[in-house]
Amino acid sequence: MGEVYLIYGEWLINWDATLSPNATAQRIATAKQTFGNPKWVDVGNWTNDRTNWTNPHWSKALIDFFHSYGIKCICHIPVDQTKIPLANAQAMVDFQMNLAPSIDGFFLDGVSIYGGGRTADPSAWAYFTTLTNYIKSKGKIVVVNPGTKNISADTCLLGEIVCFEASWEAFVAEHPDLLDKAQFMGLENNTEFLVGHTIDLTSAVADTQRAWSKGIAYFEARESVPALPSWWEQYLAAVQGYIPPPLAQQGISPIVLVGAILGVLVLIMLMGGKK
Repeated sequence: MGEVYLIYGEWLINWDATLSPNATAQRIATAKQTFGNPKWVDVGNWTNDRTNWTNPHWSKALIDFFHSYGIKCICHIPVDQTKIPLANAQAMVDFQMNLAPSIDGFFLDGVSIYGGGRTADPSAWAYFTTLTNYIKSKGKIVVVNPGTKNISADTCLLGEIVCFEASWEAFVAEHPDLLDKAQFMGLENNTEFLVGHTIDLTSAVADTQRAWSKGIAYFEARESVPALPSWWEQYLAAVQGYIPPPLAQQGISPIVLVGAILGVLVLIMLMGGKK
């Protein structure tokens, strides 16, 4: 079964002296405790003002809170296709590490090593390999997001997880050769890109299960960001009970499977009781 990686898209702390987890963060933690997901949360630090990255959207209190529920916390760093000077990007990493050394990793947004790979843009390749190696040297996970489905095999060398912003079906169809080269993360909503249908509870569950079955290890679907829908907990409950292929491909439902097991156990007990 795959895992839900949540990019919420807004603040998860109270803006007061405590910088404590807000109501949404508590909702996320309760869901993890109840349903087993989300296992990953992008805690933030995105901003349109790329010079104001020293005003984080999260706190050590939030990281400690999520960790107590077994949620991995990834800090979002916008690198904007190398528009952020390398020294500044490394300083962003250091700043976040000083806030919470226990943070699990960094989500690099705008990693522009597209289909041509390292030979298409050697300077960009040097930039991103230097930055990702810097993060890895600190023992942290690297998530890279090219912002497109045009991903090369070289992109897969940069991070443990590769995110794509496009239809997961189109990505799988165009890049079947890449699925064994990295762990991929897909997200589906109608705020950042149109998926061609309204995302309700039924379609979110179906899309997530199908994406997992096709090799997308991390996935999350909802109609819009940052809002979590009223049915979000139902979504997590439904995908938690998903039985991945090959069992599902054989048409065996969970109810039929449980019934069959109980039937066999009863038969064994009856036979054991005969003299």
